[in-house]
Amino acid sequence: MNKHHAGARGPVWKRIAATALAAACMAGMASAAQAADNAAPRHYLSLSRDGAGKLPWSDEPYSWITHGGKVLREGVTDANGRAAVARQAGETRYALDTINLRWNYTVDDACWARQGADFGRCVKMVDTVDKVSQQREEEEHAEDEEAKTRRDAALARYRKAAAANDDELAWLGPLPAEWSADDVSRQIKDVFHKIEHDLDTMSAADVDVTRFVCKSPDQIGPAPDEQAVVDYLDSLRTPGATTRQQWRALVEAARKGNWLARLQLYFALNSRPQDDLVSAYRRTQLMTWLQANHVGALYTHYLNLLASTGFFEGPSPGPSSPIYLYAAMRGSYSAMKNVGDALAANDDPEIRASGERMRDCAVKMMPVLFAK
Repeated sequence: MNKHHAGARGPVWKRIAATALAAACMAGMASAAQAADNAAPRHYLSLSRDGAGKLPWSDEPYSWITHGGKVLREGVTDANGRAAVARQAGETRYALDTINLRWNYTVDDACWARQGADFGRCVKMVDTVDKVSQQREEEEHAEDEEAKTRRDAALARYRKAAAANDDELAWLGPLPAEWSADDVSRQIKDVFHKIEHDLDTMSAADVDVTRFVCKSPDQIGPAPDEQAVVDYLDSLRTPGATTRQQWRALVEAARKGNWLARLQLYFALNSRPQDDLVSAYRRTQLMTWLQANHVGALYTHYLNLLASTGFFEGPSPGPSSPIYLYAAMRGSYSAMKNVGDALAANDDPEIRASGERMRDCAVKMMPVLFAK
């Protein structure tokens, strides 16, 4: 009897115990949920990486600020991507500021009566600012403004110089009253077209090295004050060693018509700053003169300019190419040396002898170019 009674009570006791345990668990879960709700800030905005709330943007530093820039709250988003916010009396415009983004909001007074996610649904997002892009745009704008300031200053300097027309190269002719980049570009293209025409129409005789005759600078063209050119070239061996007197002597030799002096002036002006518009115009004038007089070094200079633009798919033409031969035959001592070195190993005895004559001529007539 007792056993039967005890056996009957056993299953009932187990059912009661299980029910009690389940109730305890449910109560524990409800308490945990309530604790989580209590832990959540009363007013918050939720951030997510996917925009749909499935990937909370957690551990993100943020600031909650008024439209005027006053910081009301600072912190880090929680595990659910929630950023706690606070109210500023009389203010309806706010921003949630993170490292890379800023969200601008309008928060009506009625929204502050709501809590949690309901508060988030009440606020209105005005726009989103990509701070990285904004900073880049601001930097680009600042650069544009700085460039405009420099350009305006350069134009002012040019107009002043044009009005005075007393720069050291005024003997090349008057400067236009107004600077025109289009006009200068057109003049340069015109010279380049003439160089291209010279190269396209050169004959076999133009590059026949067996016809080479060694000439001194004054046999190639006018060369007054030749020592001034030599002194200037010698000064270039040590960077920054050119004196004002040496430069003025070079300019004077060029004024008198010395072709080598004008060539050196052209090279020197190429290294002047881009905003030196007077030098840019004078450089164009010198280039025009050098091409009109078929000064050999201008052609290898043109070749180097083409190479610097990636014009040649492979290596640029070497010292035995027609353009170098053309330059050497027209008085470029540097080209003579390069061509001579290349031809000195030629299998043809006559070509080899011509190359040796070229090399020896360059060193003899303009040793300062090759001094060690």
